[in-house]
Amino acid sequence: QIDFTVGVLDTEYTSVGQATQIAVGDTFQQAPDLTYSIGLQHNATLANGAGVTTRFDYGFVDDYVRVRESQRQSFQKSYAKVNARITYGAPDGNWRVAVFGTNLTDERYLNSGFLSTGFAFDLATVARPREVGVSMEFFLD
Repeated sequence: QIDFTVGVLDTEYTSVGQATQIAVGDTFQQAPDLTYSIGLQHNATLANGAGVTTRFDYGFVDDYVRVRESQRQSFQKSYAKVNARITYGAPDGNWRVAVFGTNLTDERYLNSGFLSTGFAFDLATVARPREVGVSMEFFLD
């Protein structure tokens, strides 16, 4: 199975009214021009009836302006994330176990934020770092 998404934005202010911190032609903040992702998944059934699913995901986000205000303008550089998962499902279907990794390239970026011009501080949420783990699920009849 292959999944693919693409997002293309072309933003700019055409009128700013009474605003003083943005200008006509400025692009919107938090709006990357290009985003895309691709996911690959393979499902297999073993001879004993167990299932194995492997999944790989890659996502890209282009550069964008985090804060548009001219005196405190800040940018988020483009980044890409890689996630992977291998799942084994028991032949009887009563349980499954998975080994997974998210943000495997350990990309450092800010995924949200808030700028307070009145108090002159910039709050930002840092994206989760590389994580690897194991999960196990049990199903009751």
